[in-house]
Amino acid sequence: MHRSFTTLSLFVFTLCLSNFAFAEDTKEADKPKAPPATAIGTGAWADGLMHVQHGTQVGRACLEIKHFTANDKSYAYACLTASDRRYHVIQGTSMASEGYSRISDVEFAKNGELSYIGYEDMLVCTHKAGSLRGCKQKDPPSFRVDQPPITMGGGGGFSASPEAPPALPTSLTGGRRVTEYWMVNGHPLWRDCDRRNGCAMRWNGQTGKRYPNIKTVVVHNNKVAYVAKTSQGVRYRNGGDYENEYRVVWNKQEGEPFQDIWGLAFVGNTPCYTADHKNGLEYLVRGTRKEAFRDISSFIVLNGKIVLVGRKDPTPSKSPI
Repeated sequence: MHRSFTTLSLFVFTLCLSNFAFAEDTKEADKPKAPPATAIGTGAWADGLMHVQHGTQVGRACLEIKHFTANDKSYAYACLTASDRRYHVIQGTSMASEGYSRISDVEFAKNGELSYIGYEDMLVCTHKAGSLRGCKQKDPPSFRVDQPPITMGGGGGFSASPEAPPALPTSLTGGRRVTEYWMVNGHPLWRDCDRRNGCAMRWNGQTGKRYPNIKTVVVHNNKVAYVAKTSQGVRYRNGGDYENEYRVVWNKQEGEPFQDIWGLAFVGNTPCYTADHKNGLEYLVRGTRKEAFRDISSFIVLNGKIVLVGRKDPTPSKSPI
């Protein structure tokens, strides 16, 4: 599944840390059979189509959403509408009237202006600053695959420091060179990892619980949340993927287990994230509250509000056939 995930630095210094590849002794078992899980939508989600939700507002229905992008003030995407079967660019809640069979290069310039290119038959049309700048007769370029997942965080998320901070004193780190760390209440916080013992967070002479891996750390207002791998996974004799177990650790408490967790960010002082569950659904988790989706393809925090691209199962209704 392709996920679009955009990186911004808003209010918070955060960092995405690459996974450590530890040797894993997996267990074998028969994969349990469970009833299919559902994520029945209500309200605007009841149609089973894709929507963008910003805070509590749910946008228009799209057969497909592509090229989701954002800056620190707004977001935009290409929506394949059910009415005319054409892609239209939507910025926030405003939809461009021009529709195309294909759209590419949806992006914000440094000055905040949105631009994109639309293709229809042999026409290639350029849009900038909300207006059509012109069309040319030209063979459309070959299909461009969407960018790989990146993340975004306003008040959290994954954003790397433009310059690596200097290493911590080795007298503090037990002789190890540590350049990835955060300041919490005036003291550095860092991951202490090795292949034999896994990872633990260290701060001011204290060492947290040790896990097989800690892959993401977010710090906001001197509060800490991180994604820890809490189980080495299971290899099923009757097929299927490894089922690893990840949890968000926050306020010294471990959250619910998921197969994978991505998009961790603070909204206010509450950690929010998206996660893949072994029941086949994906969840938006706010603190301890979770909401089920059939699919989540993008997740950002913009101006203190969650912006999410996703889809739920249609609400059952009387059949017309």
